[in-house]
Amino acid sequence: MSDLNVVCLTGRLGRDPELTYTPSGKAVLNLDLAVAGSGGEGAEVHWVPLVVWARQAENAASHLTKGSRIAVEGRLQVRKWQGEDGKARSKMEVVAERVTSMESRPRTMDPATPARAEGSEEVAPEAGTGGALVGYATGTYDPKVPF
Repeated sequence: MSDLNVVCLTGRLGRDPELTYTPSGKAVLNLDLAVAGSGGEGAEVHWVPLVVWARQAENAASHLTKGSRIAVEGRLQVRKWQGEDGKARSKMEVVAERVTSMESRPRTMDPATPARAEGSEEVAPEAGTGGALVGYATGTYDPKVPF
C-alpha cells in the first residue's frame, strides 16, 4: 500500500501573490493562505505557504489579490537548504495542483468594476500544462469576516 499525499484547503490570501520566474523561464507563484483553526469564530489562524507553477501560476497571479477567498488542492512538500549561517533549514509548503477562486467576482483595486452575474465563470489554463482552473464561484464577500 502506498502513502497518500493530498491536501485540500480553503481560506483567504494573506498578501498579494508574488509571481517570479525561474532562470529557465518557468513561472512560480508564492502565496500565504490563512486557514481557520478548529474552535469556530475567533479561532486561531494558521498560515500555510503555497507554491503554484507554470501557466496556472500566471492565471492565479492575474486574478487573485490579498483577501481573495480560494480553494486549493495539492500535495505537501518539504524544501531543504543550508542557510547563510551554515545551518540546515527546511520548510513545509503545499504545492498547489488546483487553485479555484471562491469569489463571486474578481477582486480589483477599481471599485467601479461591475459585479459578475450569479453563476460560475472559469478561466481554463492552456492545454497540456497540467494546470487547474481558476474560477469565480457564487458567494458573497464580507471584508469583516476573515474566512
